[in-house]
Amino acid sequence: MQDKRPELLPTQKKELLKRPKTIRMNWEDRTCHNKWLYAIYRGLRMFHVTMWFYTLPFIFLVGMYFIPIYRDAKEYIDDRPLE
Repeated sequence: MQDKRPELLPTQKKELLKRPKTIRMNWEDRTCHNKWLYAIYRGLRMFHVTMWFYTLPFIFLVGMYFIPIYRDAKEYIDDRPLE
């Protein structure tokens, strides 16, 4: 047995929508203000990614090795007898 539902009226039927493969806005489609904001966003993003993934790990590695050497050298200088 099949479930016999009432037929939909033509105004109630929906068209099948095709989903786009990518969601992208071309440079030419942007307004002047949006171009400026996008350029600022890209600059800030490049700065953030550069700092977070390249500069900060290097700084922490240098600090991880430099700080103990600095402390030991400072203790050595402080404990050294005066001549």
